[in-house]
Amino acid sequence: MKKRLRRIGVCLAAGVALLIAASPAWATAGEFRSESEAIEEFVDRIHERFGLVVDGSDYETRNHGQAVYIVRKGAPVTATRSTELGHRASGDQPRLEKSFSPGLSSPPTPTEAKIQVDQGEVTVQQGIAWYQPECWSNNNPPLTDPKDAGWMDACWQWGDMNYSGASRANFAFRMYATCKPGEADYYELKECYVDSVRHSTSAPLVWNDWSPKSTVDLGGCGQVQLQVGVGPVTGGATVSTCEELIPEREVDPADMRTRWVGDAYWKDEVRETGQIVSIGVAYGAQAVIQPSFGYFYAECSWAGFPWCG
Repeated sequence: MKKRLRRIGVCLAAGVALLIAASPAWATAGEFRSESEAIEEFVDRIHERFGLVVDGSDYETRNHGQAVYIVRKGAPVTATRSTELGHRASGDQPRLEKSFSPGLSSPPTPTEAKIQVDQGEVTVQQGIAWYQPECWSNNNPPLTDPKDAGWMDACWQWGDMNYSGASRANFAFRMYATCKPGEADYYELKECYVDSVRHSTSAPLVWNDWSPKSTVDLGGCGQVQLQVGVGPVTGGATVSTCEELIPEREVDPADMRTRWVGDAYWKDEVRETGQIVSIGVAYGAQAVIQPSFGYFYAECSWAGFPWCG
């Protein structure tokens, strides 16, 4: 198994105890607002940025120190913070990483899918029936210190790509994430990523398609169109970002990471990354994917490292 998968495994094992939430203990500074307001703003951001609709009543906040997370009620979340050591050119800044895992994800069962269809919660786009997304946010600005390193919103969503005559069940799994630096003038956001890996409990999977397929160098800011297909079924999404979007796909089906890489310093510099993997699984078998997300940043105030500003 490759290095990044081993690293994710270590992070998950090390982070299991991090987010056993105590009762919320929000700071009292003027910029901190209530739990309900934070969830409302989270729902609005998800809709504005990703075009997805989530029900705020399905979500709750959890806190760990100054880090506050908005997650689906009852969902497991682990988080780690680490310093990138070694393998840096002389003079490069030491980067710090925050990584997050929201638990395992599988397509809805036929019964669950029917309930979503009956309730009008399934969206059909270009032939893919997209089920309800799941989302989370870390370091949510209304609740946590705005001078923290930054924050991230993320969503993941299953789509049904089945068609008449298919020899297996076909699904799409799309992921979105936005990240931005905090308000402090001593942090610089360098990279944020989405990552999907087939979990060990999953049935065997096969690759159908993936997107993006190659590095996109935007030169400035713009939109990147994501598109996947299998048989007659196609579907996609749009990523609005800047600098570079770099996909890293592995041989193992569903195993892919897509990184935004660049430089965001000011608090209004929002960046985005995303990907779609399309996989097949035997009829009646269960696909299980481990999604994860994270970002790298540099502490620009360290003496002798004047790369910010």
